Parts: sequence; C-alpha cells; structure tokens
Amino acid sequence: MNCNHTSITKKQITKSVGSKIFKTEALVCNDCNALRWDGEIQGKFDKWLTSLPRDSFTVQEVKLPTNIVEFIEQKSIEFSGKKNRSAMVRAMISIWCNFVDRNNELADAVEREYDLKKSILAQNIYRENVRLSPKFYMQVRAQAELSEMSMQEFIVACVERISIAIMNEGEVKFYDIKNRLSDIVAAA
Repeated sequence: MNCNHTSITKKQITKSVGSKIFKTEALVCNDCNALRWDGEIQGKFDKWLTSLPRDSFTVQEVKLPTNIVEFIEQKSIEFSGKKNRSAMVRAMISIWCNFVDRNNELADAVEREYDLKKSILAQNIYRENVRLSPKFYMQVRAQAELSEMSMQEFIVACVERISIAIMNEGEVKFYDIKNRLSDIVAAA
C-alpha cells in the first residue's frame, strides 16, 4: 500500500530492549501505522538507554566451544598482555558486524574457511555471559534478527568465524581482521 501519511496522530509508543520498555509519544500514521522516529525521539531513546543498568545489556548463556575459549584467551594475552576474554569476544562481534559483514568478498572467504575447518570446534562448551554497551546491544540484536538467529547464536557465529579466520596465520586475506582485532583488544 502506498501511503502519503496524511492522517497522523500523536500516540503513546513503546519499544522493547530486552526486558526493558521505552515509552514516549510520537506521530503515527492512522492509515498504515508508520511511526515518525525523529531526532527528538532518538535523543530521548538514547538518554533512556544510557540510564539503564549495564547488566540490562548482557546476553546470557552464550555457548562457545572450549577450544575457541582457550584460543581467545591465548590471543588476548598475545594482543594485550593480559587475559581479557570479554574484550576479545566484543571485538570479534564488532569486527564481524562493522567490517567483515560489510565486505562481501571477505565475508565469503571467512565463510569458506569456516566451512572447511568447523570440524575442529570442540563439542564441549563454555557458557559465557557477554556484556555489551547499549548501542552495540541494539546493533547486535538487529543483525541477529536479520540473520534469523537469536542473539546467542549470532554471537557464537561471529566468534567462531573470526577465530577460525585468524587461526590461519598464513592467509594474507585475513591479516586485516587480525590487525583490527589486535588494535581493539590492545586498547581495551
């Protein structure tokens, strides 16, 4: 339906983030229910997001293979001089979302590498709680929904793929991933 949004009304709207609910008034089209999400509403939403406790943005029960957890810990020591599994996991998700996923050729190469080597993933799992910043939480949630995955599944997919890509030290095509990861973790 092509709607010109000529009949609009100010209505109470809600947006959920995890178990928390943001409420405000906004202009909504009476014909098609389109919402006008403008800078003012975005500002209110951003302020509300940052007012929530940090644990509101923790993804619970992310199930990572134990050998990937060991690899992450070893690489975090190599990159930053300390074991910082949380920083590594967040950096891997960020690199997937903001770099690899936006480069089709690189994403295809990572996916091919993953398909070749996924058999090395341990059957034993480690349960990890992953704490994200509010805006990063929203980004990960959106990308998980687009991928038709839960947030937990999406995080595992990112971490496994980035780990397998950087395990292959000799592959020039993955140097950029490793360098970006190293820079992020060293700064954490």
